[in-house]
Amino acid sequence: MTAYPEKIPVLLWSTEAQDKGNSALRNGILDRNMQITDAKDPEHCLQLLRSEDFRALFIYSVSNAEGWKLDTLMHAVHSSDMLFPVILVSQELSPELLHALYRSGLFDALSLQNLDTELTPALNALLQFIRNRDSFPPEALQLFHTQGYGPLTGNSESMQKLYALLVRVLDRDLTVSIFGDSGTGKEIVARFLHHYSKRSEKRFVTINCAAVPEALLESELFGHEKGAFTGANSERIGKFEYAHEGSLFLDEIGEMSLPLQAKLLRIIETAQFERVGSNESRNVNVRLITATNRDLEKEVEKGQFRRDLLFRISVFPLHLSSLNQRHHDAVLLTHRFIDRNTYGEYTGISSKLSAYVCRNIWEGNIRELENTLTRCLVMGKGPVLDLEDDDFDPLAFDPLSSHAALTRTDSAVTLPPPEIEKISDMEKWLIDRVMKRAAGNISEAARRLGISRVALYRKLAAEEAENTAEDAD
Repeated sequence: MTAYPEKIPVLLWSTEAQDKGNSALRNGILDRNMQITDAKDPEHCLQLLRSEDFRALFIYSVSNAEGWKLDTLMHAVHSSDMLFPVILVSQELSPELLHALYRSGLFDALSLQNLDTELTPALNALLQFIRNRDSFPPEALQLFHTQGYGPLTGNSESMQKLYALLVRVLDRDLTVSIFGDSGTGKEIVARFLHHYSKRSEKRFVTINCAAVPEALLESELFGHEKGAFTGANSERIGKFEYAHEGSLFLDEIGEMSLPLQAKLLRIIETAQFERVGSNESRNVNVRLITATNRDLEKEVEKGQFRRDLLFRISVFPLHLSSLNQRHHDAVLLTHRFIDRNTYGEYTGISSKLSAYVCRNIWEGNIRELENTLTRCLVMGKGPVLDLEDDDFDPLAFDPLSSHAALTRTDSAVTLPPPEIEKISDMEKWLIDRVMKRAAGNISEAARRLGISRVALYRKLAAEEAENTAEDAD
């Protein structure tokens, strides 16, 4: 581990030596206990990087004219060290060049116009990245890259702290609880934990506790004997048995009923359970990973979640930040999306789409972002991915304002159709809209609507029955 008792040495190449933006960048770097060495040009950068031990490279480039030098420099830097962080500050770059830089491993790109708000979080993330690089053991460092860790994309400070925790738990057979809003990637983290655990050769079994009706969830988890209930025509093993010696991921565990919570507590404590309809205890060995978008402490206070179970599942808690708290990660995800889904058809994202990605309030997090990008892809013509609505101005609202949702220029699309007059029709419209926003997740939709999951099930069932009757007529 390299120690820097005084200042962290960084390199700065600037195409504009004297201007306001450059001064702001330098002051921000110096305020973070970094020592700046200036490079004259890309060739001088590479010469200094080969001869001295720098920890990061900052590039201040105002003009697109330096584009070819940026691309060449990035490739040269990462050809010798794939983990070397490069931060670019620019007034504007072509979409194709910026995408090429991100593909080459650019750590972050900051807008000169928004440097006063973007610089501080970027520098905090960089310092955490450097700490992680210095502290990760070699076997864990192999999964680390400038834009994330393993399959996880994001280099914000909160994600860097998550990676530091993941490194500590990857080779430990601990119960892990993952907390985060819907769409933040909890299942990806769970699969990652299993894939790099001692149980990786065994099964990874998942069940969404919110997606299974309460009456069937016990059987899904523990299995049942033949004749245990109406329709049980044969015996069936449950998820715990199926995951024996592997990992079991209980998604949306906050939706589990109190009686089932008691049975889950018993299996955690004793590693034993009974199938529904059986008195025979069975032994099981699983690594339990749970996830929820609820605040379980508040659920405990309301009497809807057992405190003793919370203690048992929270041996090693992980918290995933929402996407609107790490907007530059959304940009990284967007560039990854293009590479993964367009097969070279698109060569970048427009400045309009980039601004929208940075400033939108992503209530559905990564899932909503991907849905938005998919619509852009369907409507787009290439080679630069753009917003599908040319009349929408993503700069017309401030996401940091509590009233941002009301100031969006596309807010009219959220209003009910003018033909809706009845309260019952208004309710149906609202439920349908929220269900779409929640990507069909009953628990999340119920939370947003402020009603119980059971109440939402009833309303959906009533609407389906009404639609069926209308079709029959």
